Amino acid sequence: MYTHDHNIVTAGTPLAEAKRAFIFLHGRGASAEDILSLGEHFDTTDAALLAPQAKNNSWYPYSFL
Repeated sequence: MYTHDHNIVTAGTPLAEAKRAFIFLHGRGASAEDILSLGEHFDTTDAALLAPQAKNNSWYPYSFL
């Protein structure tokens, strides 16, 4: 069975103090740090930014082809 570690990269306002949250999911081969850069394109005032990291940068270990 393919399992993931509980690794969530955060940015912005600490979650306990945030008025809202953004959850970003990265694509295959990318990383949580990469996808968090999308936060620059949104108004993230008073927002917690969260991005879980997939094991080996992939949510599903097998090819889709």
